[in-house]
Amino acid sequence: MPLSDIEIAQAVQIASLLEASTAKPGNVYPNKSFKDLNYHHFLYSSAAVFPAFLNLEHKLVGEIILKGVKETHSFIRTNTNLGILLLTSPLAAAYVSLRQKNLISGKSEEELRKILQQEVSAVLKKLSKRMQNLLIKQLIIQKQETWIRLKKEILRIKWILLFIRQWN
Repeated sequence: MPLSDIEIAQAVQIASLLEASTAKPGNVYPNKSFKDLNYHHFLYSSAAVFPAFLNLEHKLVGEIILKGVKETHSFIRTNTNLGILLLTSPLAAAYVSLRQKNLISGKSEEELRKILQQEVSAVLKKLSKRMQNLLIKQLIIQKQETWIRLKKEILRIKWILLFIRQWN
């Protein structure tokens, strides 16, 4: 039987708790804190992301990530789980896509792993394409803004030259 959104959200919380509880060089874990960041912040973050993984059929990967970040910031003001959100959101989106296509029931663990890997790959390719398009749009906007600034600067220089000519 396919996982529900609640079960997916719970799995993300467990993954987040396990990641936070693992000793990592240069990072926070139960016996290692920084002045402004401690293990409890990661525990709060683990709890906070739950709503981001509900109603997944209606969310794009970026929306899941953004919702997770916003929910985290409703508890604490530091970025403690963006990494886990970046890892789990495409996986959740891929799983939901397979669930909607009725491709999960009756599959062995190996078959499910294989089709899930394929679906995650497809989700990431789509996300990559969207990001490329957004970057292209951003570059076009920046290019337009640069062109406008350049035109304004040329106009300003023309006015200065006109002013200088009048004084000579």
